[in-house]
Amino acid sequence: MPRMPYRLGNGVEFHLTSSEVLKQLAVEPALGLLADDRFTVANEDFATAFKHQRLVKGDEAVVFAVKALESTLKFIGAQRGWGLTGDEPGSKLLQRALEKELVPSQPQPAFTSLRTLLENGTLPLRNLSGHGKGATAQSVRMPPELVDYTLSNAANSMVLLLRLNGAKPGGSCFNSQDALDERLARNSALTF
Repeated sequence: MPRMPYRLGNGVEFHLTSSEVLKQLAVEPALGLLADDRFTVANEDFATAFKHQRLVKGDEAVVFAVKALESTLKFIGAQRGWGLTGDEPGSKLLQRALEKELVPSQPQPAFTSLRTLLENGTLPLRNLSGHGKGATAQSVRMPPELVDYTLSNAANSMVLLLRLNGAKPGGSCFNSQDALDERLARNSALTF
């Protein structure tokens, strides 16, 4: 049974699965922006996240989704001359993005929740599953709902940051919905 049912008037019911919603509202816009050749690393990491999700390797999906978000922040920082070393963790990259006013200073208080969400939710999830597991090599089991949440949040965050950096939806990435559909069809790693 789908996890996200919606009900319409007159007792008519339809369902959208979380993966359909995720694909439509977050993944497709992110893929459209990441298709630009300048985002090869972030694009590959993001595609790998969905490959791992499909293979029910949630911990690895989370690691690659957050890597894609961090790669996006590093690209923006390099493009804007933020003086990054390349070794900064996601929280430092996000702090630098706010300090350098990627998000304009006037509405920044409204973005406090975004910062909190990324610093205390999305970014640390990578640390839960991305560090060495020690001598026992015990795998971290991420609930599918948490994996979906992380992938969705990473996708939405990348879209927001790239658009604030001047990327245009569709832009030079895809000229039509058909081109995006073709890209999704070719990349089996993104099959939901």
